Amino acid sequence: MLVYILSPGRSGEKTLASACGFMSNYTFGQDRPHKDNYIAFDRHLAWSLNQLNDSAMFVHLEADRSHTASAYHRFGFDEATVAHWTPLVKGRLSVQPGESDAAACLEYVDCVAAGIRSAIATRKHHLAIRSTTRAADFTTLWERIGAEGNLKGALELFRLNEDLAAYLPLLSEPEDHDDVAQENPA
Repeated sequence: MLVYILSPGRSGEKTLASACGFMSNYTFGQDRPHKDNYIAFDRHLAWSLNQLNDSAMFVHLEADRSHTASAYHRFGFDEATVAHWTPLVKGRLSVQPGESDAAACLEYVDCVAAGIRSAIATRKHHLAIRSTTRAADFTTLWERIGAEGNLKGALELFRLNEDLAAYLPLLSEPEDHDDVAQENPA
């Protein structure tokens, strides 16, 4: 079965792709093939849902909308996203970290997620993988597409990812470097 992973981006696609690497009967990547046993990961797929194969499995990768928007605000967008979405959000997105308007980032995430939900609701094969239930949802995906391989290894990857996220802050900016310089003069 052909599988499309759809999201606004910054929603755990890389972790999910790594987990799919434990499947022995599927390949994956960022192209748009029309073949069986392939999982397509490309957040730009969400912009062209009407051009995708209707008989495929459509998977909506859902994450906390404010977390996703915040990540875009901190790290910036790719040039294709800025070019595609500029007319809709009136130029408030930027490829430069920290320069995108926070409200525009949230608007982008909400708009893409709503489009995905609407488009896949009428598809025969669809599933949501939520960040809060990722392991269970991934297991459902594994079973529904007839994946073979090391499911336990894939689930362990999710556990390790969650453990790491619990210990590392989300790359927040330090509040003030001057305090450190004054306490530790060179």
